[in-house]
Amino acid sequence: MGAAEDGLAKLQAVVGKEGVGEWHTVDQKQINLFADATLDHQFIHIDPEKSAQLSPYKVTIAHGFLTLTDDSEVIYLVDEFYSPENERVVRYDDPRFRIEWPAEVRVISDKDRTARDFDPAYHLSR
Repeated sequence: MGAAEDGLAKLQAVVGKEGVGEWHTVDQKQINLFADATLDHQFIHIDPEKSAQLSPYKVTIAHGFLTLTDDSEVIYLVDEFYSPENERVVRYDDPRFRIEWPAEVRVISDKDRTARDFDPAYHLSR
């Protein structure tokens, strides 16, 4: 059985089983960053004072797409098949890719900031 088939068999074995991971709080900073990324600056997302006055919820709310994108983090946190030895990081400003970002990158994790330059022998290996 190859690696893909083995991985599929492992996933099929946990279908319907509950996975429990760490809690993740979506704070106003994350909501604001998402608003900047999507250019959706409606007050209901980014203005706590106006939301307190005009929103039926009396607080800001996360954009629906933000709640969907967190699925990838949730799956990562509860996936028992994560193996750190197989993890690879491709840095957003890696010179090999020459990506010209339309806006300045303002927030980046230490892990991403210190990632090594892309090397096919390393990044594409198993």
